[in-house]
Amino acid sequence: MKILKIKQYGLPRSGTNYFKSILENNYYVHVLPNTGGHKHEFYQEIENPLDIIVSFKNPYAWLVSMHKYQLLGQEQNLDKNKEKVLEEYNFKDFIMKPYEWGGRYYVETNMVGQTPIEHYNLMNKHWIDIKIFGKQNIIAIYENCLNDPVKYSKQIADKLSLKKRDEDFYVVGEKLGYLSEEIELVDKKEKTDYDKKNYYLNEEYLNFFNNNLIKYVNEILDKTVMSC
Repeated sequence: MKILKIKQYGLPRSGTNYFKSILENNYYVHVLPNTGGHKHEFYQEIENPLDIIVSFKNPYAWLVSMHKYQLLGQEQNLDKNKEKVLEEYNFKDFIMKPYEWGGRYYVETNMVGQTPIEHYNLMNKHWIDIKIFGKQNIIAIYENCLNDPVKYSKQIADKLSLKKRDEDFYVVGEKLGYLSEEIELVDKKEKTDYDKKNYYLNEEYLNFFNNNLIKYVNEILDKTVMSC
C-alpha cells in the first residue's frame, strides 16, 4: 500500500505528537516533523513539496500547557497544590513578560524577546498562511480531535485521500514522549481513551486565569488566527 508523506507544523505542546500517532496508526500516512525544517519552526521550501498539517490548540489551554512544561517540569506538582505552585512560579508573569525561547533557532530568528501569546500569534499565522500550489494546508484542531478522534481523523484522511490500515481504531491512551521522523506504530491491544480528554473539553485550564488575565490575552490574540 502506498504511504503518503505529509509535513507537520505546530507549537510545542499543541498536540503534534498526538496527531502524528493517531494518523500513522490508523492510516497509510507518514507524518514528517523534521523534513523542511523542524515542526516548531518556520516553513522551509523543499524540492518535492508536501501537503501540510498544522496542529492548533486553544490559546488558553496552550498557555497553561507551556507554563507547566517549561517552568514546573512535572504536571502532577501543579495538580496537587495549584495555589502554592502558581504563587511560586507566577503564571501571570509567564504570560505577560518576554520569554526566552531556548535553542539556537529562536536566537537566530530574534524570538528571544517575545511573550508567549505573541509567539502563539506569529507562528500560527505563519503556518496558516502557507500556500503551496497543488498542495493542501490542513489546520488540525486539537480539541476537535479529542472530542471525536474517529470522526475528526477521518475528515483529515478524506481530505488527503488516505487509506485506512484496518477496521480497528487506535486512540492515544497515555502521555506521548518524543516521536521521531519515522512511522511509529503501537500495539493496538493497549488502546484506551486519552487521559486528558475531559480536562480539555471541559475547559478546566481556565481555572488558572482570572478575569484580568483573560482580558489581557483576548486583547493580544490575533483574531485572524482564531478564525481559522
